[in-house]
This record gives sequence, C-alpha cells and structure tokens, in this order.
Amino acid sequence: MQVQILVKYNTNLTCTLDSIQPLDSNILIIDTTSSSEVAKIAKKYKAEIVVEPKAPYDSIRNKYIKSNDWNLYLDPGEKLVSGFDSILNSDKGHYSLQVINNNIISKETRLWFGNAVFQNPVYETLKVKGKVITDSLITGTFHYEDVADWQKLNITSSEPYYYQAFNCLYLKDYDGFIKHAEQYLFRSKVCMSSILMQYYMALIYFYVFKKHDKTINYLIPCLVANPVMAEFWCLFGDVYYDIHDYWRAKEFYSNALILGQKRPADDLFPVEILKYKNYPEIMLQSCREFVIFKNAH
Repeated sequence: MQVQILVKYNTNLTCTLDSIQPLDSNILIIDTTSSSEVAKIAKKYKAEIVVEPKAPYDSIRNKYIKSNDWNLYLDPGEKLVSGFDSILNSDKGHYSLQVINNNIISKETRLWFGNAVFQNPVYETLKVKGKVITDSLITGTFHYEDVADWQKLNITSSEPYYYQAFNCLYLKDYDGFIKHAEQYLFRSKVCMSSILMQYYMALIYFYVFKKHDKTINYLIPCLVANPVMAEFWCLFGDVYYDIHDYWRAKEFYSNALILGQKRPADDLFPVEILKYKNYPEIMLQSCREFVIFKNAH
C-alpha cells in the first residue's frame, strides 16, 4: 500500500505519519513547499519524498498513483484513528472513509486499488464513489487556499464559487459566503453538492441572520432530495421553536428521530452533524415542557 501525502501549505506531518504506522505502508510525501522541515520529517519516518512545483494539484496526485497497488491519501494534519483492519482486509475496489472536520463527518473516497483520477486543480478530489468503511475515521481540520485566480480564469464554472463560498464560511465572512454560494447555485446543476450548499445557506440565514423565510426556502429542496437526513428536519424544528410554535417544532423533531433512523450506514450523502445524534430527543422534551407550561397558564 502507498500512502500519498501532498504538502501544500500545512507542514504538520508528524501527527499524520504517527497515525498510519499500523498500516506498515510505503509513504510518499509530495512537497510543493521545498521546505527543509518537510525533508527532515520525511527522513525521520523513512518516507520517500519528491519535490514538485505548485501546479494543478490534481495533476500532481495523478502522477504518483500506483496502478497495481493500494493507494490511500491523507492531507497534512489529518490522522487515521480507526479502521486499520478493515482497510488492510478490503477487497480490490474503491472505498470511502469517514473524515471528521470540526463536528462534521464527510464520507470521501480515500482508498482504492489501481487507477483512479483526481479532478479539480485546487481542491483535488476523486470522483469515483466506493463502499463506506464504517469503522474508519480520519480526523483533521479545514484548510483552504486562495482560489481567486482560479475563479477569474473560470468565470462560467461553478466549482471555484463552491470553494470560495466555503473559504468565506471558514473565515466567518457570512456575507461573502452568501454571495459566492448564490453564484455557485446559479451555475450549478442539481446535485449532492448543490443540495448541501443550500443546507449551509439555510444554516447561515437562520443562525446568523435570523431570516426564517429564507431558511425555509433553502431547506425545502434539501428535504425533497434526501428526506432521511435528520439534520434537515432538525433545522426546520429549530425555526419553529425560535418563533415559539412548539407544536409544529415537535412534528419536525419527531420526523428527525423517525426518518433519521432509516438512514443507511453506508449512505454516501456526506454531511452528518454530530449534535443530531441526541439533539431531536432533547428538543422534543423541551417542546413538551413548553406546551405543558402554556396549557397550564
């Protein structure tokens, strides 16, 4: 197995390399920083290191894929914390691992046998989808590079706006996020990414701007696309809870509990907010208490 780590800006490699020791793999570090620190770390861990100029990152990753071997990719700062046995005993194919950044779990194709193709010059991703290794978990933090030049060169493409929107979200520039998200949705066809963008817009309109109508408008297509996402139902519940309509809020939290349990473990829809594991039950109890209080007075 080859583990490929592409160093862009973040050179926090030690935790990543420590975490993959149980795999007993060949480690390839692709350094685009020409950093002496990266070279020292590679030598310490007996990892192969190659230096590449900053170029389209998808092309760099594709250059070093092993066509007749297992490939796993991680980013600096990420840690593989579970799922080692499942990874080592997987049949040939493509596999999605669970990646947790802050409190959001995504399911990303990180492990595959043979050829695969990365796409996107800045935020490189594998477009193939594979089975989910449910006991796997990679932890890390968000890292965003500047995509302004990419955006200028591809003004008709939706992808630069997608990443620019999330860059603004990471920086807590909520007006900038809304601006770029709207541009992305204008250019994008209906797909999983566009549904998730609408969900994040709904979150921002509710929690930051307190615009209930806008929140609901962006939530409706999310529920239509995937009604077993507890997160969508809970946000509807939060809207009605906020305006003190506890009866209607109860209905949405109840749906979150019922339909959320029907979501299959290998569902590739990538967002899973950790607080919603117990959140609907807590909010249902709060609604019941408010309803009892109002009835008593």
